[in-house]
This record gives sequence, C-alpha cells and structure tokens, in this order.
Amino acid sequence: MQPRLTTTVSILSLSTVTGITTAITGIIPQLKRTFPRVPTTLIEWVVTIANCSALITLLLNPRLTNHWGLRPVVISGLLLSAVMGLIPAFTANFTIIMLSRLGLGLGRGSLLTARHQPVNTQFYG
Repeated sequence: MQPRLTTTVSILSLSTVTGITTAITGIIPQLKRTFPRVPTTLIEWVVTIANCSALITLLLNPRLTNHWGLRPVVISGLLLSAVMGLIPAFTANFTIIMLSRLGLGLGRGSLLTARHQPVNTQFYG
C-alpha cells in the first residue's frame, strides 16, 4: 500500500528540520559584521548551542514519547523548530537569536530519534 502524500511530506519535513540547524554556518562572517561588539567565539556558539540543546531533548526523548506518544512529540518538535527558526528573521537582538537557536535545538532533538520510526512503519521492501 502506498503511503499518503501527507505522510510522505511529514517524513521529508522531519529530515529537513533535523539537518537545517547547521545551515547558518555559512553566514558567520556576516553575523560578525552585524554584531561587531559580540565576541567571535560567542557568534560561533550560534551553531553550537543548537546542537547542545538538541542533545538534551535527545536524551529525554524516550521519556517524552512514553508519556505523550510519538505523534505529539514529533508535532511539538516541528512547531517548536518552525517558530524558533523564524525568530531570527524578525529581530536584530543577539540574545534573542541565541535563545531562539537554543529552542531550535530543543525542537530538533525531539525529532532526531523519532524521524526513523515513521519511515520504518510506512515504507518497506
């Protein structure tokens, strides 16, 4: 049986969101110019903080999915990632950008272990 289009799009969005956090690496020089008073090491933490916060939810993910189920955890992770990923587009405050990257990582971490399960249940052969 062929999976529905919405299922396929959902699985692809999981893969896109989990890989997007490092896409900001290419604009670090522009961030340095935009925030000249912020130390370079702190600007480079914009990439790192998302990965560190993803580790937190990655470790908590089995408990989250046992308590609420896979679907609510995945949906909340996608929503959190979407909202936190959009915040830097609307602010020039470096602290808010860092906090949004922290939230983006939390959303991403909730998706990392969950992204393989829908693929395994929907596609076979």
